[in-house]
Amino acid sequence: MTNEVGEKLQIFAQMSHIRLCQLTPDLFEIEKPLSKREMQIVAWVAVGKSNSEISSILGISENSIDTYMRRAFLKLDVHDRTSAAVKAISMDIVRT
Repeated sequence: MTNEVGEKLQIFAQMSHIRLCQLTPDLFEIEKPLSKREMQIVAWVAVGKSNSEISSILGISENSIDTYMRRAFLKLDVHDRTSAAVKAISMDIVRT
């Protein structure tokens, strides 16, 4: 599979997940809500900001950003930044 096809499949999967979450919101509720800071950071991730950029914007260390992201991953039951952003947007936890 070429990289281009893989990227298109990933986009399709993310779009499908967003639509599924919209149609069945009660299936994707999270047990523990994101904190205000976690929501801020995931929102910045969703618009493409790096940890370094988010650190400068919020005036906290990159280590703190990383810690908040790891907590958000656990709460959202995801393993990467993109999935966290997609899930948070699809659940209307953050808006871009």
